[in-house]
Amino acid sequence: MLYKGLIMKESIVDPLLVSGSLFQIILNNSSGFFAGSYKIAAIFKMVAVMLDILQFVPFIVGLPETRGGMDASLVIYAGVIAIQGWQAVTLPRVLPHDDNDDQE
Repeated sequence: MLYKGLIMKESIVDPLLVSGSLFQIILNNSSGFFAGSYKIAAIFKMVAVMLDILQFVPFIVGLPETRGGMDASLVIYAGVIAIQGWQAVTLPRVLPHDDNDDQE
Protein backbone atom coordinates (compact mmCIF):
# COMPACT_ATOMS: atom_id res chain seq x y z
CA MET A 1 0.00 0.00 0.00
CA LEU A 2 2.87 2.37 0.76
CA TYR A 3 4.36 1.68 -2.67
CA LYS A 4 1.04 2.51 -4.35
CA GLY A 5 0.87 5.80 -2.44
CA LEU A 6 4.42 6.65 -3.47
CA ILE A 7 3.63 6.01 -7.13
CA MET A 8 0.52 8.19 -6.84
CA LYS A 9 2.55 11.00 -5.26
CA GLU A 10 5.37 10.89 -7.80
CA SER A 11 3.16 10.54 -10.87
CA ILE A 12 0.17 12.75 -10.05
CA VAL A 13 0.63 14.97 -7.00
CA ASP A 14 4.16 16.28 -7.60
CA PRO A 15 3.56 17.29 -11.26
CA LEU A 16 0.36 19.08 -10.25
CA LEU A 17 2.18 21.00 -7.53
CA VAL A 18 4.96 22.04 -9.91
CA SER A 19 2.57 23.03 -12.71
CA GLY A 20 0.41 25.00 -10.27
CA SER A 21 3.49 26.80 -9.00
CA LEU A 22 4.60 27.56 -12.56
CA PHE A 23 1.20 29.04 -13.40
CA GLN A 24 1.35 31.15 -10.22
CA ILE A 25 4.81 32.39 -11.24
CA ILE A 26 3.45 33.40 -14.65
CA LEU A 27 0.47 35.16 -13.04
CA ASN A 28 2.72 37.00 -10.59
CA ASN A 29 4.98 38.09 -13.44
CA SER A 30 2.13 39.36 -15.59
CA SER A 31 0.35 41.19 -12.74
CA GLY A 32 3.47 42.64 -11.15
CA PHE A 33 2.35 41.56 -7.66
CA PHE A 34 3.32 38.62 -5.49
CA ALA A 35 0.34 36.40 -4.69
CA GLY A 36 -0.37 32.74 -4.06
CA SER A 37 1.25 32.44 -0.63
CA TYR A 38 2.71 34.54 2.11
CA LYS A 39 6.05 36.14 1.28
CA ILE A 40 7.67 34.72 4.41
CA ALA A 41 6.50 31.20 3.47
CA ALA A 42 8.10 31.49 0.03
CA ILE A 43 11.34 32.71 1.57
CA PHE A 44 11.36 29.89 4.13
CA LYS A 45 10.76 27.33 1.38
CA MET A 46 13.65 28.79 -0.61
CA VAL A 47 15.96 28.57 2.41
CA ALA A 48 14.83 24.98 3.12
CA VAL A 49 15.54 23.90 -0.46
CA MET A 50 18.93 25.60 -0.37
CA LEU A 51 19.78 23.72 2.83
CA ASP A 52 18.53 20.50 1.21
CA ILE A 53 20.85 21.05 -1.76
CA LEU A 54 23.83 21.53 0.59
CA GLN A 55 23.86 17.76 1.17
CA PHE A 56 25.28 17.41 -2.35
CA VAL A 57 28.28 19.71 -1.73
CA PRO A 58 31.34 17.49 -1.08
CA PHE A 59 33.05 20.14 1.05
CA ILE A 60 30.18 19.98 3.55
CA VAL A 61 29.19 16.29 3.64
CA GLY A 62 32.33 14.49 2.59
CA LEU A 63 32.93 11.77 0.04
CA PRO A 64 30.35 10.96 -2.66
CA GLU A 65 29.83 7.47 -1.20
CA THR A 66 28.12 8.97 1.84
CA ARG A 67 25.24 10.59 -0.04
CA GLY A 68 22.78 9.82 -2.80
CA GLY A 69 22.57 11.43 -6.18
CA MET A 70 20.70 14.54 -7.22
CA ASP A 71 17.78 13.74 -9.50
CA ALA A 72 16.06 15.93 -12.06
CA SER A 73 12.92 16.35 -9.99
CA LEU A 74 14.89 18.01 -7.18
CA VAL A 75 16.55 20.38 -9.66
CA ILE A 76 13.19 21.34 -11.20
CA TYR A 77 11.57 21.80 -7.78
CA ALA A 78 14.52 23.86 -6.53
CA GLY A 79 14.31 26.07 -9.61
CA VAL A 80 10.60 26.69 -9.13
CA ILE A 81 11.05 27.45 -5.43
CA ALA A 82 13.99 29.77 -6.18
CA ILE A 83 11.88 31.75 -8.66
CA GLN A 84 9.04 32.01 -6.15
CA GLY A 85 11.47 33.21 -3.48
CA TRP A 86 12.93 35.78 -5.86
CA GLN A 87 9.43 37.02 -6.70
CA ALA A 88 8.57 37.22 -2.99
CA VAL A 89 11.57 39.45 -2.39
CA THR A 90 11.26 41.70 -5.46
CA LEU A 91 7.52 42.03 -6.17
CA PRO A 92 5.13 44.07 -4.01
CA ARG A 93 2.31 42.32 -2.20
CA VAL A 94 -1.32 42.52 -3.27
CA LEU A 95 -3.15 45.17 -1.30
CA PRO A 96 -6.32 44.03 0.48
CA HIS A 97 -9.57 45.12 -1.14
CA ASP A 98 -12.90 45.39 0.68
CA ASP A 99 -15.93 44.64 -1.50
CA ASN A 100 -18.24 46.52 0.89
CA ASP A 101 -16.66 49.85 -0.10
CA ASP A 102 -17.68 49.31 -3.74
CA GLN A 103 -21.34 48.74 -2.92
CA GLU A 104 -21.82 52.06 -1.12
